[in-house]
Amino acid sequence: MQKNCFFGHEYDPFLGRDITVSYPIGANVSGTAVIRIHTQDGFVIAADGLRRNIRGLEITDSQQKIFRIEQRGGIVAYALTGVTFIQEDAQTTFSVSDAIAKITNGLLIDHFTTAERYVRKFGKSAIDSLRKAQKNGQIKQFQDFGKQGLIVKILFAGYHQKQPFMADITLLHNKQKLQPPQLEFKEYLPDMTDMKLAGSEIVFNGLLHTDNPDLVRFRSGGFIKFRNKQSLSESDVIELAHNYIAACADAAGRKLDPDCLGIGGHTHIAIIKPDGFRWIIPPA
Repeated sequence: MQKNCFFGHEYDPFLGRDITVSYPIGANVSGTAVIRIHTQDGFVIAADGLRRNIRGLEITDSQQKIFRIEQRGGIVAYALTGVTFIQEDAQTTFSVSDAIAKITNGLLIDHFTTAERYVRKFGKSAIDSLRKAQKNGQIKQFQDFGKQGLIVKILFAGYHQKQPFMADITLLHNKQKLQPPQLEFKEYLPDMTDMKLAGSEIVFNGLLHTDNPDLVRFRSGGFIKFRNKQSLSESDVIELAHNYIAACADAAGRKLDPDCLGIGGHTHIAIIKPDGFRWIIPPA
């Protein structure tokens, strides 16, 4: 058996059936669509479920990409986009998502006076985990998949001491040398409406600002209200989030933006409020 390869199935149009093919082992990546929306009712966060490897082969259509952190002093959801799993050979593997999960268990929100300090420490812990994996040989090489140097982005939405915030941590390498984590952080007044996307801005803008007929079935009333700066109900926001991801995964979205080929599968959606986390559509 070949080393440094994994095996999958592809349809061969000449034979008229699936055949087994081998690919060099590398990274499993998520060309993920994640949308986070804050309104006076709380946060809604939604993500697709498609996971492909670096060669574009589908691994699963039901990958969980949204996770919860419920601790005294905070209730937070986070999502991952980028490289989630690195396999060098049959014996050497490293799960980026598992490493992030361990940080959430060991880092207590109520030990930090502000959410920003918590997120900064989270980013440092994540880089330290990757650096340790490099040092002990679990990671020999970070893979690029069209976004130079990007390893993974960790996207947060939630509450620290009932104060709403969103934050992004971007973990990068430069010629295999890990870089300091990049942080984006924003706190919100309780009645503010705001939205952050990881995915296709082309599709979102097509839904929000154009009359593209290919997208008409996804253009829910929430898009109209958001464009006109009207207040959105919880159901408006949930529908908007679901339809954005559905549009990205549809042939119409993929026609507008080829990056949407990495988006699809089971959409899961959660609501985060100061008093708890609730699935609207749970992971498959």
